[in-house]
Amino acid sequence: MTIRPFLNTVMAVLILLQFCPGALADEAAFKELVTLNKKILTEQLDLSVTSLDMQLASANYHKYRKWIDYGGQEASASGFLVSGIVGTDQIGHNIDTPLKVNKNSLVKALNAGMAGTIVGASASASQILMDGVDSIVRKKGNTRIVRKNFLKRLSGLDQMIETRKKLVATDPDLASSKLIASEGKLLDALRDMICTEFYKTYCYVTDAQVSQTVFYGLDVARNTTGAIGAGVLKRSLFKPDLTPAANTWFMVSGAITIGAPWVSSGAGKIWRKVAEKRLQKRLDLSGEPVVEHVLACRKELREAMKSEQNESIKNMYPVTEVTAALDESHGSLEKRVMAGLIQKEKYRRTAFQQKFASAAIGGQFLAFGIIGNASYQKYGKHLRLRKWNRCLTAANIITISATSLAIGATGAAALAGEYAEWKGRRSKDRVQDMLDSRIKDIESVKGEILKVQP
Repeated sequence: MTIRPFLNTVMAVLILLQFCPGALADEAAFKELVTLNKKILTEQLDLSVTSLDMQLASANYHKYRKWIDYGGQEASASGFLVSGIVGTDQIGHNIDTPLKVNKNSLVKALNAGMAGTIVGASASASQILMDGVDSIVRKKGNTRIVRKNFLKRLSGLDQMIETRKKLVATDPDLASSKLIASEGKLLDALRDMICTEFYKTYCYVTDAQVSQTVFYGLDVARNTTGAIGAGVLKRSLFKPDLTPAANTWFMVSGAITIGAPWVSSGAGKIWRKVAEKRLQKRLDLSGEPVVEHVLACRKELREAMKSEQNESIKNMYPVTEVTAALDESHGSLEKRVMAGLIQKEKYRRTAFQQKFASAAIGGQFLAFGIIGNASYQKYGKHLRLRKWNRCLTAANIITISATSLAIGATGAAALAGEYAEWKGRRSKDRVQDMLDSRIKDIESVKGEILKVQP
């Protein structure tokens, strides 16, 4: 279904004024009122497109960059999977003959782990860098700039609405008309609906951007501490007293893995609350349920048109019937768009960004460090190598489990996201499709408004 969220309301206002010159006011006041209505409505439509563009930018944000994310996470997990497999093979097969363990093989395996985590850290760092370039240099997706521009234009819109009210109040014919009063209420209701949509979009996008920035920062830390741990563990093969330090680094990496999605999500929610509080004051919303309020104002306008005695208006009423009924799908569309954005965000997340998957993965890395440290203190430092080898084999098996889970869950998330994208592309029901269609409709409405002559 074609979505025309404003056409059905705004054309009622314009048709009404276009075909009743002089009946409600002197010609100069009438023309000024029509001109003001055109300016108000076109500005409202432009402000509505601002929200849609922000939603569209959020929907398209990871069109290509998500593969950098997936690739980095898979490389990070794969590197330690190699380390775990080689460690299990070398130590597990030589539990009772510790001196036969090939340390060169373990060094190469740990090098693979280091390389993987460096790739993972680089991928996350590149995401932060690209966000910075887009926001500062290209000014793309910069919510602060979008908010500033929206509020500046909203101030101009509010001034025009206030000018219209003063014009109506100073002309007896305009001031006494129920139609003009109902029309003013409808314009105010449309203003609130646009502001509410911007408010919801801005706060959601702010939440998502802060969450992902904090996550990527923590992911750089997670991979970096993992790489340091692998480097120190490699040295501990020849200097065993470094083993506790190496395992401590792995424990820190595991703890960050567990906490990252929770901390990043919490940071986004806190920032969102701050944004909500600041924006609520600036937007000056009426507090009415916006879509329901617009519907009520449209109904009031149509009732006023029915009771109007002016024949010009009565003759235009059938046309108004076609164009005046507010498309009630606006509210459901808004919910679908926001639900779609949230769903895309869920599909975009890798295993390390999923709270329960990251807890399982990070918990196993944490266990690796704890077992490594405990076994060294109990057996390793006292050269009870056979018992130490048994503990190290168990620790490496845990590493294999953790990294396999990470690879599988991240791969599953990538495939699920691609399938949802493919399915949406075929049915033309993606968030991008809904927003593109709505923007085109609004531009069409704007064109029709501009054609109206006082």
